[in-house]
Amino acid sequence: MKDYGYKTMELTERIGARMTDLDEAIESIHYDPDKATAEDIETLKEIQKLVEKAARLAEKTAKRLA
Repeated sequence: MKDYGYKTMELTERIGARMTDLDEAIESIHYDPDKATAEDIETLKEIQKLVEKAARLAEKTAKRLA
């Protein structure tokens, strides 16, 4: 279980560190989609991957606890 705890903490920190980037990307895309940069879209994709990884880890943890 220790391993899952460390992985969860690491993912939480990585996602948290990207929240400002996420906010800026969403704002840029929402308010002026024509000027949204590839970087904004890439930021969203990177954060989506982190969140999906966290969800998979949560599912594994739940299965181990069941």
